[in-house]
Amino acid sequence: MTDAPLLEIRDLVKHYPVKGRGFLRRARERVHAVEGVSVPLCAGRTLGLVGESGCGKSTLGRLVVGLEEPTAGAIAFEGRTMAEIDGASLRRLRRQIQIIFQDPYASLNPRMTVREILGEPFRIHGVAGAKEKVPALLEAVGLPAAHAGRFPHEFSGGQRQRIGIARALALRPKLIVCDEPVSALDVSIQAQMLNLLKRLQREMGLSYLFIAHGLAAVKHISDEIGVMYLGQLVEIAPKERLFAAPAHPYTQALISAIPRPDPRARSTRIVLEGDVPSPIDPPTGCRFHTRCPRMAEVGPRCREEAPRSVELSPGHRVSCHLFDRAAP
Repeated sequence: MTDAPLLEIRDLVKHYPVKGRGFLRRARERVHAVEGVSVPLCAGRTLGLVGESGCGKSTLGRLVVGLEEPTAGAIAFEGRTMAEIDGASLRRLRRQIQIIFQDPYASLNPRMTVREILGEPFRIHGVAGAKEKVPALLEAVGLPAAHAGRFPHEFSGGQRQRIGIARALALRPKLIVCDEPVSALDVSIQAQMLNLLKRLQREMGLSYLFIAHGLAAVKHISDEIGVMYLGQLVEIAPKERLFAAPAHPYTQALISAIPRPDPRARSTRIVLEGDVPSPIDPPTGCRFHTRCPRMAEVGPRCREEAPRSVELSPGHRVSCHLFDRAAP
């Protein structure tokens, strides 16, 4: 792709201080939530992020929408670095980037009607036309306009998530961060939500940063997929390439765990030993080396040196010493 990316994340870092015990309670340690992530997202595309719980993917999403401030690195939207924008320009920018949260009930104010919930973005940003647009928003996500007077507790989980999607669409954004939007829903409802998001993307030209821990959902909706482990992006590739030829041992293990619908199909499950290390004290070198089944092929370099990102094919990059050895 020759077009400049809509969103560009550059060497993004997010650390959280851990308060010490005692009278002074000094922050002596840090949680390394996100560590040096760089990734682009082009307009009209979907970038999926996968990884185990605690790998930093949700933190990355919150950084993109401005709910968290990065420790280091930069986020650029339409070529403008967000940290350098302030005042009215930043307010206009926030209308272009919205988020869908994981829990559709906790993210909706139980004391507000759907009409008030969907009208709130218009009120906050001083945009007129909420009364006319709320019915259209409900119909766009498959809910009757007559339900605008109801409260969140009167809806099912799937319907509440549709309301959350409608709220994200209210100001006609260009980018939506989907923070595990289907993980709290039944499997049958998950498929409906994913199909709804894909339809809205086609009709409105949306771009998605889609965060999930399930590869099946990410495969269904994404164009490119990034795999995160302990705060770092270990592999990114076009969807078809990632599933056809996963390069990083961690990606291979994740894909091997996907259930096969055909009981006659044979697959070799890669079982990772041990637990994910603490993000307060991540391993030196490659962060995956404590669980990597292929570390013996490289040796002590995995423990001593962090791998650099190597391009295996157009759009397919991996951070692993197995491929770094052959890099120029």
